[in-house]
Amino acid sequence: MNRISRFAGPIACACAAAAILVGWHNDGSSLVSGFAPSRAMAANGGVSSSSVQGTHSSTHYYVVDLGTLGGSFSVANSINNRGWAAGLATLRGNANVHAVLWANAQKVDLGTLGGPNSAVGWPVKNDRDPGQIAGFSDVAQTDPLAEHFCGFGSPNLCAGFRWKNYALTALPPLGGNNSFAASVNGAGAVVGFAETAVHAATCGAPQVLDYYAAIWEANRRPRALPPAHDDTVSQAVSINGAGVAAGASGPCGPPNNVRYGTAHALLWRHDGSPIDLGTLGGSTANIATAVNEGGDAVGQSALAGNTTYHAFRWQQGTMSDLGTLPGDFLSEALGLNDKKQVVGYSSDSSGNMRGFIWQNGTMTDLNLLVPRSNLYLVYAGDINDKGWIVGQAVDLKTGRAPAVLLIPAQGSFAPNRRFASKVILPESIRRQLRENHGFRPSIMPF
Repeated sequence: MNRISRFAGPIACACAAAAILVGWHNDGSSLVSGFAPSRAMAANGGVSSSSVQGTHSSTHYYVVDLGTLGGSFSVANSINNRGWAAGLATLRGNANVHAVLWANAQKVDLGTLGGPNSAVGWPVKNDRDPGQIAGFSDVAQTDPLAEHFCGFGSPNLCAGFRWKNYALTALPPLGGNNSFAASVNGAGAVVGFAETAVHAATCGAPQVLDYYAAIWEANRRPRALPPAHDDTVSQAVSINGAGVAAGASGPCGPPNNVRYGTAHALLWRHDGSPIDLGTLGGSTANIATAVNEGGDAVGQSALAGNTTYHAFRWQQGTMSDLGTLPGDFLSEALGLNDKKQVVGYSSDSSGNMRGFIWQNGTMTDLNLLVPRSNLYLVYAGDINDKGWIVGQAVDLKTGRAPAVLLIPAQGSFAPNRRFASKVILPESIRRQLRENHGFRPSIMPF
């Protein structure tokens, strides 16, 4: 059993120096808030049970620093409707990362499959059985083809995993060496992608073997989800309760590089047949990153000329460009709830990222919707139906980059004028963001 450590992250708010941590019901639902604000906050707007549930018009948030596993960097990429968040965190020394779960006021190191690193890299929308989580891990063996399939930069083979009952179970490939798991639904169906045994003569280095999007249903071998058109590889990163998967297909190459595998953003129906979502004009960097229960999808798509990509929303057969925050060069949508709220990040060409929420036709910098603090929100990875958002912030005073949870607040705060202008991050932080998000095809630059 993995070691469980107590979580004690402070809520970042200038009006309060301490946070109160309250318990959770056994079924995973919160009492009032799993992470309640201090009395000083309550006197300055407060959080009621109704406001914590979140509404479509919620516009301001309390921020909770979720902490790390001893290092200075963590990212929350997933939150379900029970408030269970998951992602990755560095260990002491920052040399390695482990998958981590924040739930029931606890922080759980999910461990690895024998190698040095693991992560939960994509939203896991599993409310029926929240004890099941999907992710990926280095294994002990070295990859004989040196493909770096997990994206950690280590020489190890990669395996997708299912985490249940405090144990990791490796998910087999499609005859090749590596597999990668991204999401699991309430029925226990895991999606990701896995290698075949076919050596692709035209594959971009360091990738050697073909790979397909894959679904691992409970207690079954993987089933391939085919590419679209004349594409040679595919990858799935999200699945909803109806078994509709989201991802992309394209030419063979490293799955963590937008030049490969992302010619077409796709949904796969329950029977495995692909639906091409179209593009915003470009021919690469097109991937659907999330699909909700209504079958709407979000992701990123290149503009004409393939010089940048923008966040998109796909609904009823139409892809819409969500744009960027003012002055930025690119954006990506990563999280989508059933209320059609979208979160992600927007960035300039130098990698200065900032998290956004898109709702009611407008993209808003999340830094303008939180109390004044040293935490600058660089990334929003997911949003649940209560409106709770998870992602990552940078502490501009200490250089830490912790995972954060944003909880909708009743009323409003004074505008956070400190971040009215975009913050230029130190190069060391931008490099760390690139390295620790390197397993995502979206974060890689053109």
